[in-house]
Amino acid sequence: MTASVVQLEHLLFATLLQLAVMIGAARLLNTLFRRLGQPGVIGEIVAGLALGPSLLGSLFPGVSQALFGGGASQVISIISQIGLILLMFQIGTDFEFGHLRERRYAGAMLAIAATSISVPFGLGLLVGWRSAPLLAASIDPVTYSLFMGVGMAITAVPILGRILRQYDLTRTPIGVVAISAAALNDVVGWGCWPSSRPTPPPTCRARTSRCSWPASSPSRCCCGSWCARWSSGCWQRRRRASMALRPT
Repeated sequence: MTASVVQLEHLLFATLLQLAVMIGAARLLNTLFRRLGQPGVIGEIVAGLALGPSLLGSLFPGVSQALFGGGASQVISIISQIGLILLMFQIGTDFEFGHLRERRYAGAMLAIAATSISVPFGLGLLVGWRSAPLLAASIDPVTYSLFMGVGMAITAVPILGRILRQYDLTRTPIGVVAISAAALNDVVGWGCWPSSRPTPPPTCRARTSRCSWPASSPSRCCCGSWCARWSSGCWQRRRRASMALRPT
């Protein structure tokens, strides 16, 4: 047995073990939080925090190092990004975006998106400006404040989508308005992200120069799924109209 085969089997075993632990913990806390009347996805977030350096890595560093190594492996990172893309496309196909053709829902979506961007952004600027001397004395206070503002303004679209799906709100106007406003919020937030990031050291700029808007960001996935849903709806309406005009 060659060294490459042994290395491949070790990588496969480690990846399967990590997946089993992560999925098991996520499902366990998902069920627990549902029984407590909370969204199951919140339990999955708690499971991730518990298995990360905040809890497991702090209390049992040896176990964390043996199980996850120094951080997430490349294989786990790729699987997580694929899962995120599939989740966002599922959200795009589940929601009935036809509600936005009504002016009141479209107007409500724009108003909610504007509020959900401006209010957290303003609070983030204030918190960043007041905390810069204590938490980021070596960083330009304006850049740090912008960083805090944009970070607080970005919405977790996958989390919101999972919550709306759990409570069967994907076909309702309120669910469509909420997820659309969150997607618009995300697009604006990630668009402003490059101007708010602290300048990395010269040795790191080459590696971070392509990260101004991550290709796997929820906003791009949601926009892609929304466009696919909109195009499919247009095609179906045109097909029904052409069939209705055919002579019998």
